[in-house]
Amino acid sequence: MSTWSRAVSFLFGTGNRENDTTHVKDVELAVFGKETRDLLVIFKRHSTDNERLKQESLRNALENIGLYPSASQVCEMVCCARGTSDLSDRDYLTFGEFCVLTADLLGQYQNKPTLPMPLSQNLDRRILQECRTKRAGNVAHFQVFLGGSCNPTTWRRDEAIPFLKEHDITFYNPQVSHWSPELIELEDQAKQVADLLFFVIDNQTRATASRVEVAYLVGCGRQIIVVLKDYEGPGVVVNGEQISSCEFRHLQQCQAVLTDLLERLSVPVYHSTEQALDGIVTCIRQGMKVQELGTGHRGHPVKYGHLTVGLELLRLRNIFNSFDSNNMGKLSIQEVCLAYRCCMMDTLDSHWLSRLKGSDKATFTFEEFCCLMTERRLSQHRSVLKSVFHKFVNGVKWLFGQSSEEQKPKSNILEPKDVFLGGSFKDNDWRENIAIPTLRKHGLTYASPQAPDEEWIAHLAPSEAVLRESCRLMLYVMGDSSRGCASLIEAGYYVGQGCNMVLCIKNLQDGVVIDGEKLTTEAVKDYNRSRMYLSDIANREGVPLFDNIEEALACVVEKSKEIRTQSETS
Repeated sequence: MSTWSRAVSFLFGTGNRENDTTHVKDVELAVFGKETRDLLVIFKRHSTDNERLKQESLRNALENIGLYPSASQVCEMVCCARGTSDLSDRDYLTFGEFCVLTADLLGQYQNKPTLPMPLSQNLDRRILQECRTKRAGNVAHFQVFLGGSCNPTTWRRDEAIPFLKEHDITFYNPQVSHWSPELIELEDQAKQVADLLFFVIDNQTRATASRVEVAYLVGCGRQIIVVLKDYEGPGVVVNGEQISSCEFRHLQQCQAVLTDLLERLSVPVYHSTEQALDGIVTCIRQGMKVQELGTGHRGHPVKYGHLTVGLELLRLRNIFNSFDSNNMGKLSIQEVCLAYRCCMMDTLDSHWLSRLKGSDKATFTFEEFCCLMTERRLSQHRSVLKSVFHKFVNGVKWLFGQSSEEQKPKSNILEPKDVFLGGSFKDNDWRENIAIPTLRKHGLTYASPQAPDEEWIAHLAPSEAVLRESCRLMLYVMGDSSRGCASLIEAGYYVGQGCNMVLCIKNLQDGVVIDGEKLTTEAVKDYNRSRMYLSDIANREGVPLFDNIEEALACVVEKSKEIRTQSETS
């Protein structure tokens, strides 16, 4: 049976569901009707012990019903669930939590939200792209540009080039045996005219510049397929050197930041070169955008990766707790009716609840309350099967390039700030001692990251992005006391987006000590390559670039006042 047939069979009950029904019929979970019963089928299919859906299985469970969250959104869901319980280290969802989060995500998908534009975006994207394309000159046309990790990796020679030749696809290979500076311009031109960019970020190198380059290119709106290969662990050899546990965590963080940026734009992230090459053939042969590659193309699709998720679960917990005055973890039928009225702005029949539970003295746990709210919410609007089917059809249309009209992009809804203070937290407290006093002196508002770039936290990624993109100008400071790759990746992305920015970049010095570790000469070169790449694209894009924080702030103040004046007069 085809994937489509199986989906229709499950969603409308036209096939044999005996196995699913038998599997779940004896489970003592809160099911209050058809809607939660159908969600339970999916929950049981992916849970490990009939009561818990582990974080690593949540994404597959949601994909089963046409929902395609990003890795950061999955982390955010589990974190919100953790916040509603007394277990600070739990990595799973209960059935009730799964119901609430699924219904919330379905509701948000129904609005077809588009990715909000950064408030700092100041250029018409078409004009900006035309300027970039002009740099291509009259170079020959290549279908695929092979970017990413170079020496000592051999993925181009061993995998990509034989595969592309076999499928009659033209390509440009920037990895040559005898490199010269004259090739820089040729490489840039080939990159500009290629139909598709293919980047492999290998685990044999630090690949710092390649990550920044990918972030910049995806920010430019280029069609790009990316393979990110995870580092195996501390002590693994990279560029001929064993990396420490501290550097391993830093490189993992860089992978996570880049993954989040890609998935916010619905660009699938591959972990296998072979699978990604199949995606290249599909895109080239069918004229398909990379955002349309789905599970059928061996990818991990993402849709609406910019949405904030999990707040509905926290809201239900707060309402439940407010009526649980005795802190017993249970609500009476009367209390459930009051809580329901707060949530839904509607009344609930207490006699129905009594019949449902078999007693007018029955109580409801938070788990049962979540299931009850989901059942009522879904049944009031339409059955979950129709909702899932509608989402599945839209998902298939999206995966095959037939997506319906979506809302016009809007800027984020947070109160705008003048300046976002991005960059390192380890460089002489530049925010507290220099930047914030200067901005306050000139009456400018500002926002800082919730977590240091050295401690990037996955579940905060969506809210951090909203915070950044609600500022009219971004200042990124990359000093000489930290590796700073996460901030460099972010900055590269927003340069590509054409945002109002000011950069302050200092190179690392030989013998620098970071987190108690003296960096090797090779490591310093690697981390400086990413700084040099960002400096180069900033110069090409006309982004003000400094190596002195006071001079950078003077530019920030001047530009911010200009932007505020333009905003007030427009």
